[in-house]
Amino acid sequence: MNPVNTGWLFEDLISRFPGTAFEFHGHNDLGMATANAFAAIEAGANFVSGTGNGLGERAGNMAIEELITAFSFSAKMTLPYKMETLNALCRRVADASGIAISRSKPVVGEAVFMHESGIHCRSMLKNRMSYQAFLPEKVGRKRETFSNGKHSGKAALSEFFRKMKVEPGEETLEKLQNMVKEEAMRLKRALEDKELIQIYAALMSDNKNSMAR
Repeated sequence: MNPVNTGWLFEDLISRFPGTAFEFHGHNDLGMATANAFAAIEAGANFVSGTGNGLGERAGNMAIEELITAFSFSAKMTLPYKMETLNALCRRVADASGIAISRSKPVVGEAVFMHESGIHCRSMLKNRMSYQAFLPEKVGRKRETFSNGKHSGKAALSEFFRKMKVEPGEETLEKLQNMVKEEAMRLKRALEDKELIQIYAALMSDNKNSMAR
């Protein structure tokens, strides 16, 4: 199934059997469970079934937190659900099932509201909706975070050190950016806060030694 033929199916069923209530039960074999459920409801289905975190046989079922979020922010519908409880619900499901939530899982994944690209971070500091479909607080998540890695720009680095009560100059930021990118590529991951601080300390130490010479 895909969203197009799912919509056609339910339009056909509803026209053939008026007054009959229909439910859609979809699996995520092709990565379209949420989209198919969305299309079914749009075409007139009365019910959809799904699970927290999309747990289920094979590739899993439709993820209810994804569908609720899609209807709220894509279809702009007002729903009778407490959106801010979605994250806690999915964490509870993960704890109870013993199946961890993928970092990139829509809505509740750890990395969903994490930004690294220089242009993203710079824009986000001016407008939080620049590169987010919705604000994390809406689904019970904490505020978005900036990750410093090989794609980082100076804006995210400047923001990080500002929170540390440090204000590196433009020249220092340029050097820090290059050092962070080199280290992130060497480690093949974004850097942790303590690693950024170590890089800054090393740079300051080198500058001090240079001045002493």
